[in-house]
Amino acid sequence: MSSVELQGIFSFRMKGEKIHKMDREFKEVYQQSASIIAEAYRNLAADRLPNPLPVRRLVNDMIDTGRSASVADLARDHDRRLPHYARHTLMVTNLSLLIAGAAGFSNATLSDLGVAAMFHDVGYSLKEDGYWVPFERHTTAGLNSLMRQRGFHEAKVRRLLAVAEHHRPYDSPKGRPSLFARIIHVADDYDILTRFRPGKGPVLSHPDALARMAAHAGKAYDPDLFQVFVNKMGMFPPGSILRLGSGRLVVSASGARSQKTFAKPLCQVVRNADGSQAGNRDWVDLASEDRVIKVLQPSAGT
Repeated sequence: MSSVELQGIFSFRMKGEKIHKMDREFKEVYQQSASIIAEAYRNLAADRLPNPLPVRRLVNDMIDTGRSASVADLARDHDRRLPHYARHTLMVTNLSLLIAGAAGFSNATLSDLGVAAMFHDVGYSLKEDGYWVPFERHTTAGLNSLMRQRGFHEAKVRRLLAVAEHHRPYDSPKGRPSLFARIIHVADDYDILTRFRPGKGPVLSHPDALARMAAHAGKAYDPDLFQVFVNKMGMFPPGSILRLGSGRLVVSASGARSQKTFAKPLCQVVRNADGSQAGNRDWVDLASEDRVIKVLQPSAGT
């Protein structure tokens, strides 16, 4: 035996067991998430055996604390407080859970999906001949690393397929990607299109990102899953910068709360009509007042 790795104590929820974590703050889970992701990736980079249990516990906490509000809204609110390396991973995980939750997946499947999303880009944390693995080989590198986990079960197979196929188009000649891969593909591309990354080109507004992706539904993306995503995000997804008829500048802070409010999100006022800065408590619900006259393009880093 070359080494022994000691793990913490983990509890497993039984079917029908009452959930006691509902009152936990989402921000508390997010604060803990960065260190858990970093530790998991660091262990794989050090050639240790994969251990998804801490990540699964984090995912279960995210599922529990996100039940009472929109996951997309909460994730965006706390995204800027995370270290850079954790932001994309956490946002893709949360958006994947949003899609699957809206599609009616069971808690067990949501948990498996969340772990798969957490590891979808793990290949980037690895090195080949002393250099970081490039985009062209990050799925293969991640797959090879995760395959070292002991055992062979359904959750592991789903995770491996998601890592290997999350960039594969829906209509790929190689065959349709796995379900988890198709979900993560939507979440991954949306975050890439809307997140500022130095040297990677201009970031799109959230509505423009949805429009660009919609043009590829049925080709790059599963059309049904993409429609579920759009139905949850609304016409002006969280983070959209909008000019209102009153002259106020606002940022969308909610997805579609209902069919009637698909194009009428709850917004935080950033600038008043006279150009003055608004207070932190200034909000406007477009379901009851004002209207959108223009979608503004985000600047670098916004």
